[in-house]
Amino acid sequence: MIGNIKPKHIAVTYLTAILLVLIFADFIANDKPIITIGNNGIQFFEKPVDAMITYQLNPLVKYKGKLDLKHTNQNPFLTTSGEHFLGTDHLGRDVLGGIIHGSRISIGIGFLAIFVAASLGILIGGISGFVGDQGFAIPFKTILIVFLLIVFYYYFIIHLDFFWVPFLIGCGIISGTYLALKNFKLINQKVTIPVDFILLKFSELFSSIPGYFLILTIITIVEPSLLSFSLIIGITSWVSIARLIRGEMIHVRNAGYIESARALGFSQTRIFFTHALPNSLGPLPYAFTFGLAGIMIVESTLSYFGIGLPADLLSWGNLISGFKNNTTAWWVAAIPGSIIFLTILSLHIVGRWVDEKMNSMNTTWK
Repeated sequence: MIGNIKPKHIAVTYLTAILLVLIFADFIANDKPIITIGNNGIQFFEKPVDAMITYQLNPLVKYKGKLDLKHTNQNPFLTTSGEHFLGTDHLGRDVLGGIIHGSRISIGIGFLAIFVAASLGILIGGISGFVGDQGFAIPFKTILIVFLLIVFYYYFIIHLDFFWVPFLIGCGIISGTYLALKNFKLINQKVTIPVDFILLKFSELFSSIPGYFLILTIITIVEPSLLSFSLIIGITSWVSIARLIRGEMIHVRNAGYIESARALGFSQTRIFFTHALPNSLGPLPYAFTFGLAGIMIVESTLSYFGIGLPADLLSWGNLISGFKNNTTAWWVAAIPGSIIFLTILSLHIVGRWVDEKMNSMNTTWK
């Protein structure tokens, strides 16, 4: 703490600056003038050709976004023209421009992945905590019919080449089995499904698999793209959020207003989505900031090894990977690496601050 400036203030300011850079990247780093006024009128992001120019507003950083093999591994802080101020990598890509435009890829992947992870975590954790082990029961006959349909589909449809004869036979078997068991009490009884136990064990099984191994396994069977890479990271990052939401939902499901809603005859679905779930999202801001930081670490690590993203997309991790080709080019690793470090550190500081604020609010309400 320096005077009245606290780490959280610095972190929020830094993250705000990163978001502004992300939004206005084309205005900050570009090889085309932002505005050109001449005899052809007012032009935006257009290179004037054979025109009388009366006014031209250029971006702060000249960035072509292309390879420049004439200026590979150029040292930083040596240029007098302002071009390649932070140096270049082994392919001649400008480090400063790569950081500015790479923020869209790195942070964009982080936001999309954490949205997917949060959606899965909220749904799975919410259902697990709300339903519990005794809150979901289905008739035994429904289980029997579903089981017979699965067996019928697996054997007759997949393993046999003809359809209509096994289809009629399967319908006959299902109907005959149901009619034979119709008079037994068991067929009309309801079976309680331990939803919480099943989902909890599923999340434990999922989290027991190393995350990088799971991501690498999925990446090998899908076409590399920004969307697929984000979805894969998000799908493999939901467990911690699900556990937080489940824990909060266990406290909420027995609250007075939930019991009142049940007494009024509201359906379980309406109670879940209208009353229980919205009041269980308290840990979400905390989980969002820490989850986003973790996802950015995963993205940077995989991009460093050239995994996941297409070669034409430049992220912070992809930019650092140029250090492997020339270990003397310290700036290729140090400068983007410092940006990643500061971003993750800021997210952790903001996450802890949000957690402290929420804990103090909960204490006040109690």
